[in-house]
Amino acid sequence: MAAYDYDLGILGGGAAGLSAAAGAAQFGAKTILVEKANRLGGDCLHFGCVPSKTLIRTAGVWSLARRAREFGLPEVDLPPVSLAAVMERVRSVIDKIQEHDSPERFCRLGAAVRFGSPRFIDDHSVSVDGDRLTARSWIVATGSSPSLPPVEGLANVPYWTNETVFSQKELPGHLMVLGGGPIGVEMAQAFRRLGSRVTIVEYADQVLSPEDPDIAGIVRGRLEAEGARILTGTMALSVASHGSSVQVRLAPVKEEGDAWAIEGDALLVAGGRKANVEGLELSAAALLHYVALHILTFTFAAFLVAALSRATVTRAAFVALYGGLTMVSNVPFYSFKDINFRKSVPFWAMLLIVLGFVLIVLGSVLATRRTTAPRPSVALSRSPDLL
Repeated sequence: MAAYDYDLGILGGGAAGLSAAAGAAQFGAKTILVEKANRLGGDCLHFGCVPSKTLIRTAGVWSLARRAREFGLPEVDLPPVSLAAVMERVRSVIDKIQEHDSPERFCRLGAAVRFGSPRFIDDHSVSVDGDRLTARSWIVATGSSPSLPPVEGLANVPYWTNETVFSQKELPGHLMVLGGGPIGVEMAQAFRRLGSRVTIVEYADQVLSPEDPDIAGIVRGRLEAEGARILTGTMALSVASHGSSVQVRLAPVKEEGDAWAIEGDALLVAGGRKANVEGLELSAAALLHYVALHILTFTFAAFLVAALSRATVTRAAFVALYGGLTMVSNVPFYSFKDINFRKSVPFWAMLLIVLGFVLIVLGSVLATRRTTAPRPSVALSRSPDLL
């Protein structure tokens, strides 16, 4: 039987990777977690769930203060918002939660933690900054990052993404948002409530294009009632600097018509996501991977598992958690269970997942510690159904 340094290796310290590492390690599997960044937590903690919901909460409080009269309270004369102070609070919340995603905590749980840039050498081996690590099975849970749309001149102008918006210190007078998905919509509403004028440019016929039209209509109505401008069925042709501002040239997607331009103080690009697979050298591990609509799907080859992380259709942390737990059960049992993205993951299902986690991981560890050699066969899972 081949000897490996670890029973399970995990690439990526986000929601999926952390859940898999904590579960496997606590039940005895020798586990190592490798994170490319210099801190754990992934997109959810640093650029997604935590900072965005903190900002949304702050903006919501400010919005309610403006509406004091509706609640029978005296009207309040509110001063301008200091975005620097708002983002300082966002960072303080991140720092507080970071304690729970610290390397020390996961080491106490029994998992080794390594920071560095990983790349595959072969089916079972990964190089991390020159050091060779081997594991019987690997989970790839490297998540996603912003995908830039093919807009002329975009690389030559300053723009924000979800990875930079929470480090801003000056509230823009007019924020232009390219993309009416979840990130674009929630940031647009937050900045509008804090005092910025906001324009959303969306290529599809509705905001939140994967959602039901009724739901999207409610969201659009709320945004417009708060003063946001929404341009659906509109494409961005080019962007250019215009003094201290940014100018975006637009055109209708379907109808014939002349192009026109809008100008603002800041541009937020929220046009999609791409899987973080650059530099991993997946081909060295004979791993086939599919990227469709910027979705990293489940794939299996030569005892290597690409796990669902934030690079999914739903792009939600609880789905990444679900994916991490699914992979922990898939690895030792040679199971090829996918998540059906046509179905949501309701609250009751998440409860069942959490309650069943103990049994899943315990069975995983028992299977991992079998004395028989790994199966030589290679199986490839089907891609999950897309929404």
